[in-house]
Amino acid sequence: MALKTFLKRLRELREAAGLSLADVAGRTGMDKGYVSRLETGRGNPTVGTLARYAQALGVRVVFGVEGEGGPSAD
Repeated sequence: MALKTFLKRLRELREAAGLSLADVAGRTGMDKGYVSRLETGRGNPTVGTLARYAQALGVRVVFGVEGEGGPSAD
């Protein structure tokens, strides 16, 4: 579900910037149809693909891990 939320946010950012699917396709080198499929959650994009899309919007992808667990020091 997190991926769909992420893709929805990218679409919102694209629309807020006044960019069309064709604009993003041109900036990323991706096919316009593929950009559309990404935004609707169809497909399985790589991290690199998501980063290219985000870069076309002037933002960056940030990943992280939350929680207190981690490698044991002993």
